[in-house]
Amino acid sequence: MADLFGGAAPYYAKYRTRPPEPAVTHLAAEFGADSTVLDLGCGPGTLAPAGGAGGS
Repeated sequence: MADLFGGAAPYYAKYRTRPPEPAVTHLAAEFGADSTVLDLGCGPGTLAPAGGAGGS
């Protein structure tokens, strides 16, 4: 029971939805490429990785 969801992580990473590209482009244009953005309490956290490290 301690590792109830351990085997699901690869599937979650492979099949979770990605943020729409227009949203990422808009935030980058609005705040600038050198800005720090906190993705807190905004769903599954898919927006932060899309915007960080040059959009990777």
